[in-house]
Amino acid sequence: MKIFNSKFNDNLSLKGGGAIYAESFLSLQIFSGSEFISNVALNESGDAIHLKSSLGPVEIFDSRFYSDRYSNFIVATDIPEVYINGSSFIISQKARMIKENFKKVSYSGLMMSEISRISIIGTLFKNLKSFTD
Repeated sequence: MKIFNSKFNDNLSLKGGGAIYAESFLSLQIFSGSEFISNVALNESGDAIHLKSSLGPVEIFDSRFYSDRYSNFIVATDIPEVYINGSSFIISQKARMIKENFKKVSYSGLMMSEISRISIIGTLFKNLKSFTD
């Protein structure tokens, strides 16, 4: 899957991946000024992107992630390689939490598990918070 110079704004998912949910895919490339702005997954599972069981790499270059609430921008599980370069993950200074009916709230910006190799270069992480009830 290839995504170039695309905008994902104000999307909502009741499950995972407010903008993109992908499972059992070959690879994912997000490049050239793509933006993920104020997307929400109500179960806290990848407000912008939820990725699971990739056969190949996930590459995110020159992309922007922004939210006015605390966010798990990306949740990735069982991915061989993740490369993030020249991107930004920013939470507004006036961020708020959305708890609704959740027993536990956990935010971290990026949540990754079972990743063989992670490379993050020239990327800005700003105002991220982590909370757990």
